[in-house]
Amino acid sequence: MSSLHWSNLNPTIRHVPTTKKFYNRYTNKIAYRVLGVYIIPLAKNAEDISTYVFRRNSVNGLDIPTLIKFSESYLQRGDKFKWRCEGNSLSIFAEKEEDLYELASATLKDYATKLQSITTIASEEDRSIIESGRIIMRQPTDFRYKISIREGFKYSEDRYNLAQYLKSIRSEIKISDFLLTTMLSKYKYLHSCYFYVNDPKIVDMIALVAPKLVKQIQEVVIR
Repeated sequence: MSSLHWSNLNPTIRHVPTTKKFYNRYTNKIAYRVLGVYIIPLAKNAEDISTYVFRRNSVNGLDIPTLIKFSESYLQRGDKFKWRCEGNSLSIFAEKEEDLYELASATLKDYATKLQSITTIASEEDRSIIESGRIIMRQPTDFRYKISIREGFKYSEDRYNLAQYLKSIRSEIKISDFLLTTMLSKYKYLHSCYFYVNDPKIVDMIALVAPKLVKQIQEVVIR
């Protein structure tokens, strides 16, 4: 689909090239900014939005009709779309760009000014890389593999053992201080769950140390 379609919908929209599959399935994403959109998955139904807002003493100035409209779309999303609501940011994922465009230009056409970005695959070369399970990085890096681990409280012993191992080879990997500290604390919720390594032997060792904790291992391609 031509980027002109999206620019006609909203001239200020940002066009972002896809670098990986989202949720191991989707290659396309649109992002909206909607004040209070985090409420949508929490309310029981679209009609409950206004009641929920007042009951939770949420932020003043929320546009209730807008939240109700987005909530209706959320409830009717079916299998085509994946929604993620965080703060005032809404991301909608789909396998087909055409499905996102239909949603944005028809169902949500009155909210085009809230549409911030469209993320799609930029070329057939990128598509081949992404469909193979690898990820694309635009900046040069010394690391060949991205290791994703599971979020939550589960497998606390595995994650503690893995953290101790990663700490011992800290100079050979790329991991945030926050993630490493969280992994070493057995009682904190685990999130921001990825780090980078270069040596395939380290990848093999991680799979042995914490087989249940490792969610995905992806090769990095620089483009």
